[in-house]
Amino acid sequence: SEGEGHSSAICYNTDYRMFERQWQQSQDSDSDGSSGDEVEVESEVSDMSVEGDEEDLAQVPEKYLIFTTGSKTYTPHQIGLKRIKPVTLPPVLAPGITLQDRLQERRERRQRERERVDAGFPRRVDPDWLDYAAVADRFDTIDHVIDLHGHIIGMGLSPDHRFLYVNSRPWPSGYRIKNPLDPPPIAQEIDIHVIDLVTLKEVGTMLRAHKAYTPNNDCFFIFLDVCDHYVASGAEDKHGYLWDRHYGVCLAKYPHTDVVNSVAFNPRDNGMLVTTSDDYTVKVWRSRATLEPLVGVSRTNHLPRAVKGHQKNPRCNMKKCVTL
Repeated sequence: SEGEGHSSAICYNTDYRMFERQWQQSQDSDSDGSSGDEVEVESEVSDMSVEGDEEDLAQVPEKYLIFTTGSKTYTPHQIGLKRIKPVTLPPVLAPGITLQDRLQERRERRQRERERVDAGFPRRVDPDWLDYAAVADRFDTIDHVIDLHGHIIGMGLSPDHRFLYVNSRPWPSGYRIKNPLDPPPIAQEIDIHVIDLVTLKEVGTMLRAHKAYTPNNDCFFIFLDVCDHYVASGAEDKHGYLWDRHYGVCLAKYPHTDVVNSVAFNPRDNGMLVTTSDDYTVKVWRSRATLEPLVGVSRTNHLPRAVKGHQKNPRCNMKKCVTL
C-alpha cells in the first residue's frame, strides 16, 4: 500500500568499496600528521591570504558540465559530460554594437544577397536543421555519454564531486524505440544509479528504490541530495527517503500529504534535512542528537517524527536506525 517501507538497499561493487578504504586510510594519515604543523600553517596563511586569492583567480581549473540529454527519444535518458576549459574574462567587456546596428547589418546583408541572385548567381540554401548529420559540425561535441535506458528525473553529486547519484525510471528491458516522439513506458518505481566520475563506470545501484506513478508526459522531477554519510530523495508516494550511504540501507521516511519533489541536507550539519512537497509545505527535519540540546527532551518527544526504515542488509551492524 502507499507509503509502506521498502527493503531496497544501495548495492555497491568492489571498486566503490576499494575507494572507501583508500579514502579512510588517507583521512587517518592526514589526522596523524596535521597536529604538529597547525600553528605554523596558521601564521603562513594569515600572511599570504591575499596573494593566494589572486593566484586562485589567475589559475582557474577546468570544470565539467554534467547534464541530461537524449538521442533516442525526447525524454532525458542519457547523462552527458562536457569538459569546460578555463576562460579568463577581460577586466572590462566591450559593449559591442547596438541592436539598431545589428538590424541595419541584417538589412544590408539581405540586400547584397538579392543583388547576387539578380546577377545570376545561385541562391544560398539555408542548412536543414532537422538533418543533424548535415549540421553536426556547427555544434560542440559531448565528451562522454552514459545511457541509463530510462527516464532520468534527478541527479546529485557527492560532496567530494567523485560520485554522481541519479534517479531514473527504467524502460522495459529490450524495448525498441521506433519513433523519437513516442518514448517507451516507464516503470512505477525509481532506481538509483551511482556513477564514478573518474572511471565513468557505474559502481552502485538500488533497484526499485522508491515509488513513482505518473506517465512520461506528466513525470515529476524528483531531486536527491548526497552528503558524507547519507543519501536522500523525494518520491511520488508522499514520502522523502533517507539511506545510509555506505551500508546502503533505508533508515527513515519523511511523511507529506503529496509528492515530495526535492530534498536537501544542510551542508554544515548533515543531521538537518529539508523536504519540499506539492502539499505546499517545506519541512525541516533534525536528528534527535542535535535537536535535544536546543529545545529539550520534553519538547522533542512531542514533535512529528519520521518513520523508521526497514533494515534487511546483513552488512549493517548498527543497533538502531538514525531518525531525523
